[in-house]
Amino acid sequence: MSRDRRRVLAVVVVGLVPWVVLFYPGGQEAYFSAGLLSYTGNFVTLPAYLSRAVPDFLPFASVFSILPQRLLAWPTSVGLWLLALASSLLGSYEDRRVTDGLLVVAGLSQLTFALGFWTAEGYVAVPIGAVLLVGLGVLDWRSSGQRWLSASRE
Repeated sequence: MSRDRRRVLAVVVVGLVPWVVLFYPGGQEAYFSAGLLSYTGNFVTLPAYLSRAVPDFLPFASVFSILPQRLLAWPTSVGLWLLALASSLLGSYEDRRVTDGLLVVAGLSQLTFALGFWTAEGYVAVPIGAVLLVGLGVLDWRSSGQRWLSASRE
C-alpha cells in the first residue's frame, strides 16, 4: 500500500474511533465524528443533535448563538477533520502541512470539548480523539518535514 493511501486510511480511521468518552453518574456516552452513542444504545447523528439544540420557539436562532462554546467545539472539530480528509484525498495536489495543521487544530478543538465536561461535578471525559488527531497531525508533519529537509540538502 502506498504512503498516500496509508495516510488517507489513517485520517479515516481517526474519524471512526470515539473522540470523547464521557462518564457521569447516570451512565456514559461516546462522541464520534458522526454522532453521539448513549449508554442505552441510542445513536444520535450530529446533524440531528444540532437540529434539536435550537428550540422550536426560536426559529431564526442559529445553533452557534444557542449552544455554549464548549459544545460548539464538537461540530467545529468534525468540520476541520472533514477538511483534512478532503485535503488528504487530493493525493499529489495536497499540501501535507495544511492537512496536518487541520488535524492538529481539530484535535485541540476536541480537547476543548472534552475539558468542558470536567467543570461539571462527577463528569469524567476521556479525549481519545484529541490525542489521536493531534498525534497523527504531528507525526505526519514530522515525517514529511524530515523528508523535505533531507531532499533540500541533496
